[in-house]
Amino acid sequence: MTGPDADLPIGDIVRGLRRRRGLTQQELADASGLSIGYIRALERGEPRQPSVRALRKLADALGVTAAVFVDPDARPAPGPVELGHYRPLRPSWLCPSCGRSWPCETRRQVLTIEYEGTPYALLALMQALMVYAAGDLHDIEAGALHERFVAWVPRRPGRLFGR
Repeated sequence: MTGPDADLPIGDIVRGLRRRRGLTQQELADASGLSIGYIRALERGEPRQPSVRALRKLADALGVTAAVFVDPDARPAPGPVELGHYRPLRPSWLCPSCGRSWPCETRRQVLTIEYEGTPYALLALMQALMVYAAGDLHDIEAGALHERFVAWVPRRPGRLFGR
């Protein structure tokens, strides 16, 4: 594989696989037997060269071969993020855990933590989900959907695209 994904840092690969499977950093730490601190540091790019032992544990926990960390051709094709335990019940858009309107306060907190450092990725995800919800929730006005799905998403101070 050539192109932008050929030289991805291992931390970015781990983060991408974890998110696609809908896992939190804590869930990945538990499944791999590695510490949450190690998972966080790895996703930040520290250490740059994790041990083979750690990569094997991560690969097992993520359901992939360790080759994904060194061979771009072994990586799964890009696709949508799996929402995993974040997934709402459709067509009602209720939280499967508490029965409240999705995203409930707990899901908002989890999503905010998961997307820390990438607020615009979370914003894009929530905007896309709002569009799907609008197709299911015909009786809710657009402004109310915006408040429910998008208005709570934290944003970095500053301007988009340098404007």
